[in-house]
Amino acid sequence: GEDVDAMVVEMFRRLTSRTPTEREREILVRGFAEQLEYFEADPKRADLFLKTGKAAIEKTLPPVRIAAAAMVANTLMNFDECVMKR
Repeated sequence: GEDVDAMVVEMFRRLTSRTPTEREREILVRGFAEQLEYFEADPKRADLFLKTGKAAIEKTLPPVRIAAAAMVANTLMNFDECVMKR
């Protein structure tokens, strides 16, 4: 969607089981903006990036926004507090 703050907070909560601090939220929102700018500069990069994996892509959202959000998710999944069961 359009509410980047809400997206970041929800993504963080789901992956770490807590809400982000104000500083963490600011960093992730800035990261989303940077990635969005990167993908908007060359939308073909977003399309290529989104072809990785088997999950279907939501067709109602712009690919550049999905790609930028995916990069935020990738960042969070590398966060020490993000624990994954295998």
